[in-house]
Amino acid sequence: MIAATGDSTRFLEYFLQFRKTYTATIQLGSETDTLDNTGIGIQSLPVPQVHETEIEVARLKFIGVIEQIPPLFSNVRVDGKRAHELARGGQSAELKPRRAEIYDLSLVVRSGKFIDMRCTVSSGTYIRSLARDIAVALGTCGHLTALRRTRIGDFSVTTEVPEYSSPAGFITRQLADAEALPFFDAVEITEGEHRRVYQGQAIRLAEDVAPGIKRVFAAGKFVGLARCDGKVLRVEKIYPN
Repeated sequence: MIAATGDSTRFLEYFLQFRKTYTATIQLGSETDTLDNTGIGIQSLPVPQVHETEIEVARLKFIGVIEQIPPLFSNVRVDGKRAHELARGGQSAELKPRRAEIYDLSLVVRSGKFIDMRCTVSSGTYIRSLARDIAVALGTCGHLTALRRTRIGDFSVTTEVPEYSSPAGFITRQLADAEALPFFDAVEITEGEHRRVYQGQAIRLAEDVAPGIKRVFAAGKFVGLARCDGKVLRVEKIYPN
């Protein structure tokens, strides 16, 4: 998990664009209202014999761009309210299918009722819905009993050794904001332009650069993020110094 504190929280939104990798366990034969093991059982079905052939056919159905219906217990808005708020109030809601993309998916039968899953997916993909739909493709119902995110973009827990622990858990790596945003190119401005950026003014660049969001530095210090159209920088986020 990527976490931020204080002023750094303003940069978290930029990590939402990245692919995410998860490991999970699906229990076949029972479905809950939350689609995980925190919910109440709403359906039970027999579990057929699942062989490698059936697993591979099901796996291939979910590779690529798919449509999935989000869980009722989710943050999706329905008529101005969160779906989970409606669900906890005993109401139901008709959620519309949403597009998701599955880049990689592996399914391994651990026992008759449990399947270990590993998947790399686009942002906005609901793994609980994916588990539900895989179970349906196998001729039964199901829900998640375990879920762990192991990668966001280039940030992975599988290759990191914790530096130290805190009350919130293990901290594998601490990065300054500029270091945590290496996917944005860097642009250097002058000290005078630095003051103008802090006033929200646009900066015209001396040379054309590729368009997009840039990390802005002045005298080697991180100033914040700005969006560039190739010639002009316009402030996105200010980093307080």
